[in-house]
Amino acid sequence: MAGRSAFRLWDILEAVCIVYIERVARAGKDRSIYDRGCGQLAQKNPTKKIVTDVVSRNTQAFFYFANRFPEVRDRFILQAYSPSDYFAAQELGFRDIIWTLYRSYLTDQAVLAHLRYMDLYALTMPVWRARRGLALKVEKFGVPVYVHTVNNIQDFYELEKFGVNSF
Repeated sequence: MAGRSAFRLWDILEAVCIVYIERVARAGKDRSIYDRGCGQLAQKNPTKKIVTDVVSRNTQAFFYFANRFPEVRDRFILQAYSPSDYFAAQELGFRDIIWTLYRSYLTDQAVLAHLRYMDLYALTMPVWRARRGLALKVEKFGVPVYVHTVNNIQDFYELEKFGVNSF
């Protein structure tokens, strides 16, 4: 985990731009408005991170970000939905990658096996996975764990006991 300590989501995810590739990649859509908007936000806010939330065609989005915004690549925090997404992002030079398990059918054991080969920024998972012990097992890898959806602070304090760092 490159020496990164646990942190709360609201302390680090200073997002200035959330990019949805479906809007950018649709046939007939002008990409320049998204390019200008994201590029201008990045230039005006040099300390901010760009957190992606790509619902589909993730690796296509990673290629797009790498080619369109190479000067701010180190400010992207990409969300990967699979190990193959993670490795594609890494090959493109992205280092801050969150693996999200919301669409994953991998078993907890398979997730842990993959973590041996990953240097993640964070891992996100559904509350039920954290409650059954996966977050505590992930702690051994030094990877911060986030969950979704938490709607009150009492639930968060309970989830901290299960190894959750933020929501």
